[in-house]
Amino acid sequence: MHASHRGDDMLAQLRNVLSTVSSRFSDELFLRFELMKKSPAEIDEHLALPKNRVAAADFVSRFAAYCGQ
Repeated sequence: MHASHRGDDMLAQLRNVLSTVSSRFSDELFLRFELMKKSPAEIDEHLALPKNRVAAADFVSRFAAYCGQ
């Protein structure tokens, strides 16, 4: 799960490392919310939006299914 667009380079490097050290790493399981420069109240509002709640629930469901394999 990724919350900032500013970490894209770091994220690419982290994915590279994780795929090297683990045969179970999946780069298809991913969730991003752009929360940079938002206040805690704005983050709460953003995450409470129905589309974002559905996206988070879907991500957790897919991640749990992947872990259960």
